[in-house]
Amino acid sequence: MKIDIKKFELLLAENSISTREISKLSCLEETTIIRIRKGQSNIMPVTIGKIARALNVDVKDLLQTEN
Repeated sequence: MKIDIKKFELLLAENSISTREISKLSCLEETTIIRIRKGQSNIMPVTIGKIARALNVDVKDLLQTEN
């Protein structure tokens, strides 16, 4: 499972949420969010779930689509 960084950034922008805010909302370390935004992190499914819940979206809304 890989987060689509563009989708993630768009959701953050649409909701006016900063890195610090999504960190608090998802109960994840701010450094984890920074790594995800830079594409440097292997993301565990539970982490994607926490981010999706914090953004009030379905996990599928964050994932890269397979072409």
